[in-house]
Order: sequence, then C-alpha cells, then structure tokens
Amino acid sequence: MSVSMTIDGRLVGGDGTFPVDDPAVGTPFAEAPDCTDEQLEAAVRAAQSAFAQWRLDDGTRRAALLVAAQRIENSIDELAPLFVQEQGKPLKEAAGEVASAIQWLRYYADLDLSDEVLQKDDYSRVDLIREPIGVVAAITPWNSPIGLAFWKLAPALRAGNTIVLKPSPYTPITTLRVGELLADILPRASSTSFRAEILSAPS
Repeated sequence: MSVSMTIDGRLVGGDGTFPVDDPAVGTPFAEAPDCTDEQLEAAVRAAQSAFAQWRLDDGTRRAALLVAAQRIENSIDELAPLFVQEQGKPLKEAAGEVASAIQWLRYYADLDLSDEVLQKDDYSRVDLIREPIGVVAAITPWNSPIGLAFWKLAPALRAGNTIVLKPSPYTPITTLRVGELLADILPRASSTSFRAEILSAPS
C-alpha cells in the first residue's frame, strides 16, 4: 500500500518513496512518500497562511476538533490493524492508542480557554490572556506515533496555532493515513470559509 502527505488540504506524493517494514516479518509492507525540501517549505508556507484565519475563531477550532475526533473514531477499524502492521503493537493496544487521539481531540475541544484574572486589588490587576503564536513544528517517534502526535496536535490547534507534523520514518503510515482522513477538516491556506466547510464535512 501507499499513502500521501497532506499539504494545504491536498494529498501529494513525494519526489520518491521509501519502504516501511512490518516488524513481525522484517519485510516491507508499504511505501511512504519521501518529502523534499521544497515540499516542506510549501507545508510551512501553507501553515503560515492558514494561521491568519485559523487563529481568529475559537468556535471553528472547537468544531473542527470534534469533527476530526468523529472521523478518526469512524475509521478505527481501518487504522488499528494498519498501526499493528507498521509498529508491532498488539491490536488491543493499537486500538487504544488510536482511541487516545480521539480522547485528546475531544478533551481540548471541550476545554475552557477563557481569560483568567490572576490578581485584582486596589493597586493592580493581572489578566492571563492566551493567544496563539503561529506555526508549530511537531516531530513524533516510532514507539507511540499516533498518541504522541495528538498530544501535540490537539492543544496546538485548539489554541489557534497551525502545525506541521513529521512522523518517524519507521512508523509514518498510520499518521499519514490520518492526515488523509482529516485533509478537509484541518486548517489550510486555500480555505476562506473554515466554519461552513467544517460543519458540513461528513464525519
């Protein structure tokens, strides 16, 4: 099998591919795209452009995380066996890790991010105001590729940042497949109506 990278909501191949082994038998079972420097730069530029709008509407971000969680939940029977094949975890543990991604998305979608008054007295007032900072780079290891990806993705996206994710070359397949599944939900530079598109996206 082969999977694509997701850049600006589009599925793209690499300049070439590299094999990904099934650790149970030690032979390749899939081909992953080999990202070029130019494609990496394109991903960063797209994330920078998407940030300008994504940062503005917390309601859209919450909705997107919930739709993404449902999309992954609907695909868990596909993703868990794929995860086993590339990473070697027992099926129950693989399904549990995919389920943790769903839990993280829903947790951050429901998290209250309202401003806080840290100090208020006759002399001063200190407010805590959370603001997004821009593009987040995330690199994930081979041992828990989905769980660790969403530990990074869910809070960054909910806070209003955009993100460029690089999975381990030893276990990229499930992560890239999740990217394909969420391509129409996650922020992209080419979209001008995030909220309408997200709310109408099939789960």
